[in-house]
Formats: sequence, C-alpha cells, structure tokens
Amino acid sequence: QQAEAVFLSYTFHMSAMRSENEDSRPLNDEIEDARQRDGELDNLGKQLAAIGDDIYKRYETTFDNFLKDLDPNLENAYDIFKKIASR
Repeated sequence: QQAEAVFLSYTFHMSAMRSENEDSRPLNDEIEDARQRDGELDNLGKQLAAIGDDIYKRYETTFDNFLKDLDPNLENAYDIFKKIASR
C-alpha cells in the first residue's frame, strides 16, 4: 500500500510538472521505467529468498540444537536475546 501511495504521489507530481513544462518525457515512459525497476526488485527478492532457503537448509539442525539447549520461554527469552546480542 505504501509503495502504491508513493507511486501515485510521484505520478501526480510528474503530471503537474509535465503540464508546466511541455518538453518533458511522456508519463507512459516513466511508468514503464518504474515497472522495470519493480521487476529488478522482484528478482532481487527472489535471489535473497533462495539464499535464505539455502542458509536454512544448511544450518537447520544447528539452530534446532541451539534452541533446544537454550530452552527459551516467556520468562527467559528477553534475557537470552540480550545475552546473545551483547556478544
């Protein structure tokens, strides 16, 4: 929703500028540029997801063992997090 609001605000602003300056690019070109950037971000997201999946597969047993050893619960979770974060 936020991205859509930013995009709509941008296109409104560019439309207003275009009406002030008739030499600017057509709005359709700007929309196409935004779509291409979105496609690049989609590809980046897919690559990051694949990396995350790979890390999960490699270290799943290690993380499970850490959690088993730490035995977090509502009473000690904050203290465990604080101890790990301070290292």
